[in-house]
Amino acid sequence: MEMLYLPTYSPDSSPSERAWWFMRKSITHNRFIESLNLRKVKFWQMFSHFLAPNKKIISICAINY
Repeated sequence: MEMLYLPTYSPDSSPSERAWWFMRKSITHNRFIESLNLRKVKFWQMFSHFLAPNKKIISICAINY
């Protein structure tokens, strides 16, 4: 058996966690959404903006190109 080093889990340093945090904060925090379907639509609308790299997602995830 071989032990492998695994870094500790840190959501603050995970780019995908920061993207989800931004989306959740932008859509659900302090907002009333009438239905689950409307919430899904809002998430998909925002998610579609992140399909291609752009300045907003790069700044959220701190990706250095």
